[in-house]
Amino acid sequence: MAGALTALLLLAYVQFRHIGLAFIAVFAPLPGGVLASWLGVRDAGQVYLCGFFLATVLASGVCARICEGEDRKAAVWSVWKDEHGLLVGVSVLAVCMAAIPFVLTWNVAGAPIVGAILLSVICAAAILLFTPLLPFGADFVTRANRAREKQERWLDRLSFVVHPRWGWSISGIALISAILGFFGAEHSATAAHDVRGLAAGTIAVVAIAYLATRDLRRTLAVIITAAVLYCLSIWIAHRLPVSGSNDWLVFSLVLMPVLGMAIRTSAFGREGDNAAVATLRALELLAASVVFFCAGAGIVLMALDSIAGGILVLCGALAGLVVLPALTTAIFDLLPPRASLDAYRVR
Repeated sequence: MAGALTALLLLAYVQFRHIGLAFIAVFAPLPGGVLASWLGVRDAGQVYLCGFFLATVLASGVCARICEGEDRKAAVWSVWKDEHGLLVGVSVLAVCMAAIPFVLTWNVAGAPIVGAILLSVICAAAILLFTPLLPFGADFVTRANRAREKQERWLDRLSFVVHPRWGWSISGIALISAILGFFGAEHSATAAHDVRGLAAGTIAVVAIAYLATRDLRRTLAVIITAAVLYCLSIWIAHRLPVSGSNDWLVFSLVLMPVLGMAIRTSAFGREGDNAAVATLRALELLAASVVFFCAGAGIVLMALDSIAGGILVLCGALAGLVVLPALTTAIFDLLPPRASLDAYRVR
């Protein structure tokens, strides 16, 4: 675990180019994992990663705004205004998914893991309180801008997903992968999941996605993406070792990039952007955070002997950055929203 945290610290520094910000982003969610371990929860690493995703997104937002010329307090306030919806949505997703096995059996043993997740999330959000205390000089801005330019050049290659022909093609590939995954694990022990658990997970994902996005088309894209990931999960899990007792908590880690992208695109859509522009703006803001989070989460899960969990988290990055935007493009192409008179006003 110490080696995994060291690797996370190196990844965070590569992303932010600020050792203090990297240190806070990596160690701020750690109290939740420590509490889970102290309470005897087997999934302490997954609990920590719930907060680590939010810490990565918030720290990345602060870094970007400081590089754009805002002072530290203004940058923190801007990040809070823009990301509090993502913070709440992802936190509710993690808590609900972790609680599913215990709620269905009326088992109070799930209270420690829920409390540990809440502590990890709160500590991750608390980095906004400590960030103004860090020094951000001209050298940092230069290093961070160079790093962002390199990241953007690589991530610009994802812009093809906003073209309808690519959206339909990738959506078809995703559905084929889901079918192969489902039938590939049809006769395995892990494919025989509790029907009540699957129904509860489906209801939770649908409700959280709609309340977080308030958009039926984006909710549908999240649901299909989640179905693809679930089918892949039952295909991978019976072939590789899984560490931990709560598969739904691992699945919530896989869905975090997907839900985060949906929340950001819906926010841009409410500001008046069309589907393609909203997707591109969300990719610009979150793509780097998703890549670094999934790389770090994969390292942590594999260090905990959860090879399947590590591979699934990497699949979550692909789903959040390619599959979900492609499905959103295809759905908006198939069911375009009605244009109102407000759309033609000069802004």
